[in-house]
Amino acid sequence: MRLSELLAPQVSNRSRTRGIEYFATGAVTHIERRDGIVHATVKGEQKYDVWIESVGSRLRASCTCPHFIDHFQICKHIWAVVLLAEKRGIPLIGPGPAPANVRLEPVDFDDPQVEDEEDDFEDEFDELDELDDQMLPWAPPAPPSSKGRTPPAPKTPLWQQQLARIAAVPHATHVSAARPAMREGQLLYVLDIEASLAAGALVVELMTRDRKANGEWGAPRAART
Repeated sequence: MRLSELLAPQVSNRSRTRGIEYFATGAVTHIERRDGIVHATVKGEQKYDVWIESVGSRLRASCTCPHFIDHFQICKHIWAVVLLAEKRGIPLIGPGPAPANVRLEPVDFDDPQVEDEEDDFEDEFDELDELDDQMLPWAPPAPPSSKGRTPPAPKTPLWQQQLARIAAVPHATHVSAARPAMREGQLLYVLDIEASLAAGALVVELMTRDRKANGEWGAPRAART
């Protein structure tokens, strides 16, 4: 089930209906995700800014439109952004919380209480730093004797292991002279950064490209399997 279907019961029918209209007519003129926060611009009577931030199992959303400010409810502009982010594969929630447990709630990012919550996180880190300062000087333990033993090899990162498995796939090294000459080509391994961050694992897309008659490389395209 899509995230929007799970969030729909938390939003009023009017906001969902109008939000679908805004989404379908392209009223969301800009959307991006940066530092875990989705920011979008929605064109209504004027341009409104929408922010959606994932905090654990909560989606904290805010809008500059009068309806959100007056009623402090999820508005049509926020719902249009949710639908567009879902369509474009822009993750609204981070890895960890189950989509069924996510709550979409309004938040005023100018509210001092919101700033206090952020300050609480900073205070926790400050307390940890103070504990570190109070601890006695630390000395590394003496390394075990290496007589008769071979030191273990350093652990290879997971992404390097995955690339090594791809590179280890056998490939032909000899082309029979009887075969017709083939145009020079390349096999490309493209790392999908956004999909890797969303999935919590390395996502690699296999693509190919060929040389044109003038010697330039053509545009990459998905490899056929």
